[in-house]
Amino acid sequence: QKKWIPKDTSEKSEAGTKSKAVLTLKDTYNNTTFEVPSKCRFFVIKSFNILDVKQSVKHSVWASTEHGNERLQAAYETGVPVMLFFSVNGSGCFCGLARMVSSVDKKKKEECWSDNRWGGSFKIEWLYLKDLPNKR
Repeated sequence: QKKWIPKDTSEKSEAGTKSKAVLTLKDTYNNTTFEVPSKCRFFVIKSFNILDVKQSVKHSVWASTEHGNERLQAAYETGVPVMLFFSVNGSGCFCGLARMVSSVDKKKKEECWSDNRWGGSFKIEWLYLKDLPNKR
């Protein structure tokens, strides 16, 4: 069972109290928590197959199309966290959430993908792995 819990991160100073809007995802099943900053960018990453997602979890990397890599790199360069919701085409669900932790290396080509057409790659940190239906 998982739920979003508001977290009080008020900071007191001579100028007054400054409040931050932060939500924590609390996994009551395995006690995993992580904070989602109030300012961040979110992207939905669509994978052609679950094998590439499994390789991503194993190696903590991802690669996208040239256009996708450009958009993700531009978001990463803003300095706010970039959060990635993963979904496998045709699955009808999200399968995980990761955070982008490095810039895109356009020259690096990972050899772990089921299809070698993806150019460039970047490091990610997986935060949450679970199928979550996204159909109405």
